[in-house]
Amino acid sequence: MVVDGKGRVRRRFRADIVGRKDEAKLVLDESFLFDDGERDSRVWTICEADGELRGSAEDVLGEACGELRGAILHWNYEMFASVGSRKVKVCFNDWVVQVDQDVMLARADIRKFGFRVGEVILDFIRPQSNTVIASEK
Repeated sequence: MVVDGKGRVRRRFRADIVGRKDEAKLVLDESFLFDDGERDSRVWTICEADGELRGSAEDVLGEACGELRGAILHWNYEMFASVGSRKVKVCFNDWVVQVDQDVMLARADIRKFGFRVGEVILDFIRPQSNTVIASEK
């Protein structure tokens, strides 16, 4: 969900995210469906260099930079976010925590000119596979 600076829920959404390793990079393909019917997408390319994570996506300005410590990812980036029919430059401060093998929780603080204008709250749940693996006898 997207929450404004006063704590009011402004938007809800579902995201389907598919990740794959491509050489030394992780590629995350994100597809969003918002409660008002709007659709959006983003493809992240993430790599690790000198203990730091760096990521890029088409709508991210420059690079996202951060670090992974154990089960916690913390990184920052700037991007243009949709506010009505306008695109506004904002800064994201993301914290992602892996709870277990199938669940991650995330909170992204959104700032404009240094002032907190909102946050995004997400949960990531790995879909359960319907694949049945038969063993040889």
